[in-house]
Amino acid sequence: MVTNRVKPRMSIACFFGPTEDTIVAPLPTLIDEKNPPLYKATKFADYLHNFSTSGLLPNRGTLDFVRI
Repeated sequence: MVTNRVKPRMSIACFFGPTEDTIVAPLPTLIDEKNPPLYKATKFADYLHNFSTSGLLPNRGTLDFVRI
């Protein structure tokens, strides 16, 4: 399917994320005794570092890095 057969279209990928010093954590309103957090709070910079260095090694996945 073509969206417009008359004019060419240009797509640009944009990536946005929090600043490196942002703490990424579960929302407090979603956590209680029945629903404890599954992942620990972490600085986004630490998450990015782990993501970029873990590769495809077993037991070094991004979720394993922050799993409680």
